[in-house]
Amino acid sequence: MGLIDKLCACFLSVQGPVDENPKMATFLQHATGLLHALCTLCFAVTGRILP
Repeated sequence: MGLIDKLCACFLSVQGPVDENPKMATFLQHATGLLHALCTLCFAVTGRILP
């Protein structure tokens, strides 16, 4: 199971608002930033977006 699949599972496991859990909110924010950086890197290296 790859990193993106694990992050997807984390996002799908969120039930309800994360306002009450600041650690979860921070984790999700940083995970989103990581996914954005991976997509940017992929586009820079290959010149195209992931399939």
